[in-house]
Amino acid sequence: MREMFAIGFLLEPLQQEDFITAMSAQRRFGLLTNDALSVAIAQRLRAKAFASADKVFTGVQGLMVYAPGDLET
Repeated sequence: MREMFAIGFLLEPLQQEDFITAMSAQRRFGLLTNDALSVAIAQRLRAKAFASADKVFTGVQGLMVYAPGDLET
């Protein structure tokens, strides 16, 4: 983890508005609560891409998803 923080990795805290946005994402994309909260934070930050091994995020419109298989070794 120290290496990740050293290159600028940040943790983003939840905000009250994220819960409201997450409820909408749950209904719209059929996500579980934690996944919907992740999408809500990404939307609030206006993130265009998301990295996850969870294929459920590929169904989220407007969000490019990068998976471990997308990385060069």
